Amino acid sequence: MVMILQKPLIALCLGALAISCSAPIATRVASEGRAPEAQAATFVLVNAPGDESAEETSAHNMVISRLVARGWRRDTDNANYSLTISLSERPASVGVTVQSVSGNQNKVISAPKKNKPLQSCDDVEQRLSIAIVRLSDGARVFRGNASEYHCKARLNETLPYLVDAALSGIDNPNGNKIIHRTGRE
Repeated sequence: MVMILQKPLIALCLGALAISCSAPIATRVASEGRAPEAQAATFVLVNAPGDESAEETSAHNMVISRLVARGWRRDTDNANYSLTISLSERPASVGVTVQSVSGNQNKVISAPKKNKPLQSCDDVEQRLSIAIVRLSDGARVFRGNASEYHCKARLNETLPYLVDAALSGIDNPNGNKIIHRTGRE
């Protein structure tokens, strides 16, 4: 009789664990500027020199493939736009602020986040930033950022969502918004 009761209890515990890992996720998105029409856009990927992580390589490949699918062309010799992609992950308990040039004003980029009650691990903030700059005059024509907080999900799991969110305003930038989805927290 004990064995019969243990199996449902184990199933209940496993179900509770699965539910605890899946939660609503808020993707914070910011975009500005207007990208050029795809038929006129050729781009070159410009990033800092050095070794790339597997996640950075994946981010570059995903962004480039989505731009090409929209009709953009990659051309390292005759590009009229540069594409810069930045990927980061940091403890969410650490805030990020920027101080003005005069030093009298601070702008909060990302406030520190506190853990939820009974949370089993510390959150990290995963962020992807994309910038497109016109090479003829250096004007930034588009900027898209996407970020999420995660406790258990790794960057390689969330990267497709971050790429889609950061590019979501490329045809019609709309400032700041939050996209809700469910997934592993």
